[in-house]
Amino acid sequence: MAHECKPTMTIITAVNGNRYKPYLMVLLNSLIRVGIDKVIVVYSDVDNIHELQNIFPQITLIEYPVDESGDRVNKIAGKVKYWIKALKNCDDTQIVFVDADTYFLKNSQEVFNDEFDIAYTVRQSRWRINTGVLFAKKRLSIEWFLEEWIDNNRIILAKKELIKKSKVEFGSPDQMGFFQAKEEPRAVNTKLIDFKELPCLKWNMCDCTTNLSDVGILHLKGCLPLLLKERPYGKEYGDERQPSQCEGMFDLWRKSYKEILGELKGDNEK
Repeated sequence: MAHECKPTMTIITAVNGNRYKPYLMVLLNSLIRVGIDKVIVVYSDVDNIHELQNIFPQITLIEYPVDESGDRVNKIAGKVKYWIKALKNCDDTQIVFVDADTYFLKNSQEVFNDEFDIAYTVRQSRWRINTGVLFAKKRLSIEWFLEEWIDNNRIILAKKELIKKSKVEFGSPDQMGFFQAKEEPRAVNTKLIDFKELPCLKWNMCDCTTNLSDVGILHLKGCLPLLLKERPYGKEYGDERQPSQCEGMFDLWRKSYKEILGELKGDNEK
């Protein structure tokens, strides 16, 4: 009797520019720690990125230049364009799209035990949707959905009133574009997509917390100057990110980053 093969999972992320390389290094380290060994990184304009394969041999690197200069649509939609590029090069049926500034504390494959096509994260705040983490079961309709998301971003960014609406109601044009693709799909095939909500508190923790026991994925969005101690803590990081709540998370990130820098240095000295 033949054994049924267990589905495997791939993490997809994107990095555009050297500024995000530290995030990527720590993300990769966190994935190894939780037993995730298949990662596709689509990148543009990152120096010496292939050196990471010496300590993270499981990653697949795909160069895909996206010109963001002078084009707000490319800048906003660049991430999704990268994700589509990676999706075309992925054989797995279980996909997790993540921003590079995420950090895995748990293996997330348990999410795929539920029935859905796309699972996205929501939080209990005015801006419910956060698109920094998306779980998807690979279907052709998923690619069509991502394309429609990009089209929505282009429409929003072409009109000042829609840009304002997106920031007030959704936090960003990107998240409004996602919402529209989900709630008001234009293509017949995207109308059939089964969506599921997941709590940000577990699978896309954007706020700071001292209790990490129930958190699966941290999202350290906008914190790199703090993480690298380039800038003191300021009000621009929001009331929900108080230093007393954040330092444990930040120390965890810094420890991982320091560890990888040491490994890279040792590898280069061989």
